[in-house]
Amino acid sequence: LSLQWSPSMAARLSLFRRIKGKFCAKFFSMSVVDTKLGKSLRGLGFKTEDIHEVLGAPKYKQLLTKDISEVPESITLEIMGILSVASKPSEENAETILKRKARAIFAYGTLRADYSPTGDKWGVTAGGGCKWTHAEVLGFNLYQEPKLYYPYATKASSSGSKIIGTLLSWPSDEKKFVAKLQECNSIEGYDPSSNSGLYKRVIVNAIPLDSKEKTPVEAYMYYQEKSNERIKTSKHFADGDWLKPQGTTETAKEYLGEKK
Repeated sequence: LSLQWSPSMAARLSLFRRIKGKFCAKFFSMSVVDTKLGKSLRGLGFKTEDIHEVLGAPKYKQLLTKDISEVPESITLEIMGILSVASKPSEENAETILKRKARAIFAYGTLRADYSPTGDKWGVTAGGGCKWTHAEVLGFNLYQEPKLYYPYATKASSSGSKIIGTLLSWPSDEKKFVAKLQECNSIEGYDPSSNSGLYKRVIVNAIPLDSKEKTPVEAYMYYQEKSNERIKTSKHFADGDWLKPQGTTETAKEYLGEKK
């Protein structure tokens, strides 16, 4: 039997471990972690936030009333494999990155340079050298799952969809750009050696919004492929801007203990 997990899933789970305890308790109470299956996994020592991320998948919905010992062996190995893995995504080779034309990253969530007065949530824009501008990318929709504090992008099936974010670049230092892209790979749980992770990455044409110059800029962008069931339960940002006042930014920061 083979384990149905990937290194990128592991990286995503490791990201959840950074979240404060009270954030986890507030979000994950009365959810899949409190089902019979969730409780049995908690009893084995697995983390609450990891269990929520894994058991939230629609394919496990019919198993939530069972103890892990009552689940078919192949699925038990699959779930246990995902929860047990601790490896990080394989590092993307610098030479491979620099062979591509793209020298920017389009960020639409917590990696946005305007996420807070000090920059993005993770410090990617810190340390000097980062230049950024507001930009938009066409052909994607923006959503946020009710139990999670960050948004996700999906490819749109109709024209007219767009996402607003910030275009990040390090024009005077290619080595720093490579390091920042590798850092973003880790934050987003993207593994360049796998096509089956939670997050995928694509090069898009981002259109700058802060100047008269509207020439598209090639940039890396992370997105997800979600089932229709999970999209239907997610909040849709019709204008594509997660940081608009009518969005969920203040709520997300409050849950994270960051609201002043």
